[in-house]
Amino acid sequence: MDRMVRVGVAGAGVFGTYHAQKAAASARAELVGVFDSNFQRSAKVTKQFGGKNFKNYDQLLEECDA
Repeated sequence: MDRMVRVGVAGAGVFGTYHAQKAAASARAELVGVFDSNFQRSAKVTKQFGGKNFKNYDQLLEECDA
Protein backbone atom coordinates (compact mmCIF):
# COMPACT_ATOMS: atom_id res chain seq x y z
CA MET A 1 0.00 0.00 0.00
CA ASP A 2 1.15 3.52 -0.77
CA ARG A 3 2.04 5.78 2.11
CA MET A 4 -0.72 7.69 3.78
CA VAL A 5 -1.47 11.25 2.68
CA ARG A 6 -0.67 13.73 5.44
CA VAL A 7 -3.66 16.06 5.68
CA GLY A 8 -3.86 19.41 7.41
CA VAL A 9 -6.98 21.45 7.92
CA ALA A 10 -7.08 25.24 7.77
CA GLY A 11 -10.03 26.50 9.73
CA ALA A 12 -11.89 24.88 12.61
CA GLY A 13 -15.41 25.97 11.80
CA VAL A 14 -18.18 23.69 10.56
CA PHE A 15 -16.44 22.68 7.32
CA GLY A 16 -12.98 22.41 8.89
CA THR A 17 -14.31 20.18 11.65
CA TYR A 18 -16.03 18.00 9.04
CA HIS A 19 -12.82 17.64 7.02
CA ALA A 20 -10.76 16.88 10.13
CA GLN A 21 -13.24 14.16 11.07
CA LYS A 22 -13.08 12.60 7.59
CA ALA A 23 -9.27 12.74 7.44
CA ALA A 24 -8.96 11.17 10.88
CA ALA A 25 -11.32 8.34 9.92
CA SER A 26 -9.73 7.64 6.54
CA ALA A 27 -7.60 4.55 6.03
CA ARG A 28 -5.61 6.47 3.39
CA ALA A 29 -4.95 9.69 5.30
CA GLU A 30 -3.31 10.90 8.47
CA LEU A 31 -4.67 14.02 10.14
CA VAL A 32 -1.53 16.01 10.84
CA GLY A 33 -3.34 18.86 12.51
CA VAL A 34 -5.52 21.92 12.36
CA PHE A 35 -4.83 25.65 12.18
CA ASP A 36 -7.35 28.34 13.05
CA SER A 37 -6.83 31.97 14.00
CA ASN A 38 -8.84 31.09 17.09
CA PHE A 39 -6.39 28.72 18.82
CA GLN A 40 -9.00 27.48 21.30
CA ARG A 41 -11.36 26.46 18.50
CA SER A 42 -8.67 24.44 16.70
CA ALA A 43 -7.66 22.89 20.04
CA LYS A 44 -11.20 21.63 20.43
CA VAL A 45 -11.06 19.93 17.01
CA THR A 46 -7.65 18.33 17.58
CA LYS A 47 -8.73 17.10 20.98
CA GLN A 48 -11.68 15.37 19.36
CA PHE A 49 -9.99 13.96 16.22
CA GLY A 50 -6.26 13.99 16.94
CA GLY A 51 -3.40 15.76 15.26
CA LYS A 52 -1.47 18.81 16.32
CA ASN A 53 -2.96 22.21 17.07
CA PHE A 54 -0.95 24.66 14.96
CA LYS A 55 -0.46 28.29 15.93
CA ASN A 56 1.16 29.08 12.59
CA TYR A 57 -0.40 28.35 9.18
CA ASP A 58 2.97 28.06 7.41
CA GLN A 59 4.10 25.37 9.88
CA LEU A 60 0.94 23.38 9.13
CA LEU A 61 1.68 23.59 5.40
CA GLU A 62 5.25 22.39 5.87
CA GLU A 63 4.08 19.17 7.52
CA CYS A 64 1.29 18.25 5.11
CA ASP A 65 0.80 16.82 1.64
CA ALA A 66 -2.76 18.10 1.34
